[in-house]
Amino acid sequence: MSHSATANHHHAKPEVIPEPKIVNGAYDFKTVNKARFRCFQLPDGSVYYGEYAYQSIENKDAIYFNLEDVPVGAGEDQSTEAREKLVNLVRHRFGIQIYGRNAEAGNRLSYYSGLWHCDQKHGVGSHMAFPDGVSSFTGNLRNNEFNGKGTLIQKVTEGTVSGQHVYNGEFRDGKLDG
Repeated sequence: MSHSATANHHHAKPEVIPEPKIVNGAYDFKTVNKARFRCFQLPDGSVYYGEYAYQSIENKDAIYFNLEDVPVGAGEDQSTEAREKLVNLVRHRFGIQIYGRNAEAGNRLSYYSGLWHCDQKHGVGSHMAFPDGVSSFTGNLRNNEFNGKGTLIQKVTEGTVSGQHVYNGEFRDGKLDG
C-alpha cells in the first residue's frame, strides 16, 4: 500500500478520498470525485483524464497527493520546481485513458476506464474497449493484467464471417484460468 506524505508531517492529516461506486460491474463515473482530475497527454499520444499523484523517484512506495507534501531536507530548496525534481507524476486512483481510433473498425475509440495504482491498471470494476470495436474486458486487473473475475469479449473472424467469443470467469496473470 502507498504511503501518504502527510504521514511524515505531524501537523497534517492524510487526505481521505472516497471510493467511487461500482454499478453493473464497472465504475459509475457520476459517483467519482472529479475535483482531483487532471488531463494530460502521454508520450504514446494517448490522453489520460483522471486522478493523479506524485510518486517518489527514490522510494516507489511513497505517494503524495499534493506537491507541497513532498519532503525536502532542512536547508534545501523548498520551491515547487525543486519538489517536482524528486517525483514523477503518475496515474493514481480513478481515471480514463483514451488510446485513439481504429480506422479499420469504423473509427472507434480504444480506452480504459477504472482504477490505477502508480501508473498501473489495477483494481476491480475496470472496463477496457479494444480498437477492433467489438472486443472488451470488464473485471479485475492487477499490474496491467487481467486478474480475478472478469468478462472478456473477443472478436472472432473466420473467412468472411465475424462474430464474438465471450469468456466469463477467472483470470490469472493475464490468462484465462478456469
